[in-house]
Amino acid sequence: MSTEEYLLYLALRSRELGHPFAEVNLRKRLLIVSSGGAPPMTGGPQNLYNLFSRFPDESYCILTSYDALRQRELGGKWLTADYFFYDHPGKIERRSTFTRDDDIVPARTHRFIVKATSGVPQFGRDILYAVSQAVYLVRSIAMIVQSGTQILSQLKIDCLLAISDNGPSLIATYLMSRRTGIPYVLYFFDVYAGNLLQPLNYLFARFFEPRLFRSASLILFTNDATERYYKRRYGDAFRSAVVSNSTFPEDYEGKRTPYVPREPYVVVFTGNLYWAQERSLMNLLRALHNFDFPVQVHLYIPNVPGELRRALLSFPEVRLSSAPPSKMPDIQCRATILYLPLSWHTKSPDIIATATPGKLTEYLGSGRPILIHAPSYAYVSSYARQAGFAHVVDKEDPQILRESIRKLALDVQYSRKLIKNAKRILKENHDATLNAQKLAGLLNTL
Repeated sequence: MSTEEYLLYLALRSRELGHPFAEVNLRKRLLIVSSGGAPPMTGGPQNLYNLFSRFPDESYCILTSYDALRQRELGGKWLTADYFFYDHPGKIERRSTFTRDDDIVPARTHRFIVKATSGVPQFGRDILYAVSQAVYLVRSIAMIVQSGTQILSQLKIDCLLAISDNGPSLIATYLMSRRTGIPYVLYFFDVYAGNLLQPLNYLFARFFEPRLFRSASLILFTNDATERYYKRRYGDAFRSAVVSNSTFPEDYEGKRTPYVPREPYVVVFTGNLYWAQERSLMNLLRALHNFDFPVQVHLYIPNVPGELRRALLSFPEVRLSSAPPSKMPDIQCRATILYLPLSWHTKSPDIIATATPGKLTEYLGSGRPILIHAPSYAYVSSYARQAGFAHVVDKEDPQILRESIRKLALDVQYSRKLIKNAKRILKENHDATLNAQKLAGLLNTL
């Protein structure tokens, strides 16, 4: 049995027993800084859980937003390391303390935004929202630096790890490193200055991003498209590596069934929906018009935009629901087709060109064909075509979408080929146990 096979056996056994198992040897202690949230929040924080649940509890701690955990969608699992909350000064708790909703209270900044933007015309609300976001950005940076510096003075921390966001985590980590001399690592789940940002956030991003890259000890990306994007921008002056979005292949073992599609054929989308996906999801609804084929669409979305909710009134064949991450493998393995959208004509094409949505890693293990509807310049489109793990529709054409749904449902041999390739790519690039080892190895070299 190889080392990789043995570690995978340990991962499977530990998950069967229902307790975390530390499989990596990290010789440093990290402070993870993430203003966008942390497990048990869904979305990007789920990737953090998948990687760091493999790490010993004492090898890292987390500095995040108390308000984000209260206000945003939960549903995942807590990491068992210490959590610090920069918008709740002095608070340090184990994750078990925060299992009840009333344990977490909103921060003042969130209440300010809600109060300031109510009861005024739209133009005024837009201005007040921009101002509140500017206040939130500056205030968040200050709070992270203040709280983080206190932590660093009390605990032996060898390295800072900042998770990309709209600015606070990245900038604050840079400032803390300059103040204390502790090295830092950046982990980009998305691009920063090329993201869809508020005006002040954008100005801060343009000013700080080159400085972040010059001073970082290591910069991590979730795919090589993002790495190339920043190499074009800043050259080879920074050290970088790719640690892909990760999931546990074993979560899908025993749930996958042979692909034998039956009527009605069910197209499934799971997870958070954000601006980079909305238009492409609406294209799927348009494709249902005059579609003489027994198909249903099931959407498991915890955050439903108002436009989508209104549009669904005209589509009785679309079912809207939500479910916790623990139920996603069962839901995905029962689908006929899994739908992965990224949109055209957005205000941030750099995101579309570089993104690998976290749900892709889940889809790969499901044993079901994946339908990607995204522009040809999107990384997921080229990645899927090169590796042969999904059917790609890179034109906004409802008829092509209809034909693709029909092909995946009826051409079983074609779909099974995609499924076989998807399972291979999951194991090669997105296995959380192996990627956690890779991450620990990179950090140990600092």
